[in-house]
Amino acid sequence: MTLSAQAARPDFAPGLERAFARPPEERSVAIDTVAGRLPAFLRGSWYMNGPARFERGGQRFSHWLDGDGMVAAVHFGQDGLRHEARYVRTARLVEEEQAGRALYRTFGTGFPGDRLLHGAALASPGNVSVLPFAGGLLAFGEQGLPTELDPRTLETRGPYDFGGALGPLTPFAAHARLDPRSGELWNFGVSFAPARPQLNVYRFDAQGRRLRRRRLPLDAPRSLHDFALGARHAAFFLGPHVLDMAALAAPGGTLLEALRWRPELGSRLLIVSRPGIEPLASLELPPAYCLHTIQLFEHPLRPETLCLDLLELDEPIYRHYRLGALFDEVGPGRPVRLVIDLRQGKVVERHEVAYDLSLIHI
Repeated sequence: MTLSAQAARPDFAPGLERAFARPPEERSVAIDTVAGRLPAFLRGSWYMNGPARFERGGQRFSHWLDGDGMVAAVHFGQDGLRHEARYVRTARLVEEEQAGRALYRTFGTGFPGDRLLHGAALASPGNVSVLPFAGGLLAFGEQGLPTELDPRTLETRGPYDFGGALGPLTPFAAHARLDPRSGELWNFGVSFAPARPQLNVYRFDAQGRRLRRRRLPLDAPRSLHDFALGARHAAFFLGPHVLDMAALAAPGGTLLEALRWRPELGSRLLIVSRPGIEPLASLELPPAYCLHTIQLFEHPLRPETLCLDLLELDEPIYRHYRLGALFDEVGPGRPVRLVIDLRQGKVVERHEVAYDLSLIHI
């Protein structure tokens, strides 16, 4: 590419590359300087998780989702502020540190001799989300067990299998949801077996005991990153972004390359009930992609009617996460509200929502 072409290429996330220039350091420090004044009532902890280290033993990773997870926290206490940052010491990280080199294939990077977990799945780097639960702090990655951390120091306690209810290859997604009233944790995971793809839906009590696991058949191995949890229902937007397991298992194949966009399949919206995880509706929709939902709630004026807000995209966006070319192009997207009449079994309204209203029940 010529210099003039580089200069002409748009940058939809200016300055973001600086975040990947060097790996952040683990730390535990008091915050002595604050601009302004903190409210006296502000107490508790703020947590975040994300990919942080993109090189191991000379192997440079090429995708945002490849990096080792790092959890950061700011603790607000009577004795002031404290900042903590620790890498999530997954089994993958520990094994690769001991070997002094990259061993496992990542979301977007393959290399000679790389491995899959038990030959069938990526080894999760625990780099997507973090959630306080059952006296600990859980760091989640895609399709694997979460890792439990100490909520204060962020030191890794080890894999969290919900009392033996989950195994290393149990499909388990990165965006679990907590019910603020009951303390229950809900999550899902997709089994991508070509002959019998399934959506697994899980419900755990506030102590981490599994209350329910329901396996629901899918028409195709549709990938799914997030879902919506309401007071009496859960919703899953299943777009036509499917995983080719044979391509993932092939030597050097990556998950990014194994994902296929197949708009001819259309999208489906699956609604299940709480608490029993009973399927109530499976609705056909035009092809679209949803990385994240916004909210799910019951319509205030119409019984048996749900409102689902989500960010609807025209196509998947993972290809825009490549390091060195981060968001040099973007596809169209918009917040959308779907109004679902459960009695009729169909979406009765669809309209775009203004960004400043997309988190308000209207």
